Amino acid sequence: MVMDESRVGRLTVLPTTASAPLHPRRGDDGVFTWLNLDGTLWGHGFRAGGERWLSLPGVGRFRLGEREAEATAVPDPGVALDQVVDMYQRCVVPMALHAQGFEVLHASAVVMDGGVVALCARAKTGKSTTAFALALRGHPLWADDSVAFQVVGGRPLAFPQPFRLRLRRHSGQFFDERVAPDAFSVMTEGSSGDGGPTPLAALVLLERGGDLPAPYELARVAPADALVLLMEHAYWYDLREAGRKRAMLDRYAQVLAATPVWRLTLRSELERLDDVADALQDALGSAAAA
Repeated sequence: MVMDESRVGRLTVLPTTASAPLHPRRGDDGVFTWLNLDGTLWGHGFRAGGERWLSLPGVGRFRLGEREAEATAVPDPGVALDQVVDMYQRCVVPMALHAQGFEVLHASAVVMDGGVVALCARAKTGKSTTAFALALRGHPLWADDSVAFQVVGGRPLAFPQPFRLRLRRHSGQFFDERVAPDAFSVMTEGSSGDGGPTPLAALVLLERGGDLPAPYELARVAPADALVLLMEHAYWYDLREAGRKRAMLDRYAQVLAATPVWRLTLRSELERLDDVADALQDALGSAAAA
């Protein structure tokens, strides 16, 4: 069966038979490649006919547009529409936004006093779980997987995007006992910040530390130390252009000059989760009031 052309938000999905460049190979001229932490292929970026493309083998090829998060997909044969849309939301949108001039962090986020709090971490560290625990305390979810921002007049502003919070099975089972099913779906899927751009109030860097003597540790990070740690969680499309790379580093430096950074080390994402959420509320609330 050939997929008909579809439109989902800012994504246009063309039939699998539509004309598009083939998936490139690592090492091809002009191609830059991203790898997963285990060394397996994540995807490729390249230009064709003056346009930016993102190749996700096994899913499809995505042409990035000029407007915010706009893209056109040509799926690989046999790939379902919902899989294409899911990969667009989780993987293509951050790359498209960076290519279109935004900076983007791999993070979940909630809205607390003072603005958006981004919880930055590698996959499977606990950022979505921690964000949902804070949401249960009345801090609305803002994002999952990516937080887009710009610096306006020296002030970092987070920009709203549609999102779907993805909890792993054991985290979902943990919350099933606390949240009614109808409330769970409303809380974890939607669009962040109907009011538009919102100040980026704080950054929390989540890490795992299995040998911690306590279930968690929470401490402030000096701006000079935070830059290297934060860049580990930055999305980027193409940094071969020296001007774009300089602008990116300058914006992150401005963010760190204006935004407090915390390091949260967890022994386990569910161990003493209520205490972790309480500690974050107290620390971030005190920083906002200072």
